[in-house]
Amino acid sequence: MDLKKFLEKGDKEKLFELIFKDIWKIQEKYMPFITISEEQAKEHLEANKDNPNFLGIPFSVKDNICTSGIKTTAGSKILENYIPFFDATCIKKIKKVGYIIGKTSMDEFGFGSFNLNCGYGIPKNPLDRERCCGGSSGGAACLTKALNLPHIAIAESTGGSISCPASFCGVIGLTPTYGLV
Repeated sequence: MDLKKFLEKGDKEKLFELIFKDIWKIQEKYMPFITISEEQAKEHLEANKDNPNFLGIPFSVKDNICTSGIKTTAGSKILENYIPFFDATCIKKIKKVGYIIGKTSMDEFGFGSFNLNCGYGIPKNPLDRERCCGGSSGGAACLTKALNLPHIAIAESTGGSISCPASFCGVIGLTPTYGLV
């Protein structure tokens, strides 16, 4: 499905319904998320329903990027109860046009290349559940491949943490110029 078509129709609520209907099935089968934020997403969508600049774009966010009011663990049990009181700069920007569907799985603190050492389970590669998704942003790549609906996955890369999982899962990963996002 094409994000542009949903945006042109202005059918934000329909896209929201379809996204969350599929997300729970995908989570059960592939485990791309550490946290699914359906309630917060619905509140944000409702609060912006009359805002003409709010497009209703669904975003997933790697679990080491701070999101106010949504648990941020960096893939570690050490931070299992950490809920930031602030948004990272990129999150402030995306909340102007969309909502966060959840926090995606990652290697603990980003230390890894295969997403095999996450304290919350190992995501399964949608191309072959016996293979890993790559890391450290494996949950983002896993979700992008498994979810047949338009969305944007926000991740970060220290040394291939976007491009490697993207190649493992057969999707495109864009690592923008530092400071651009």
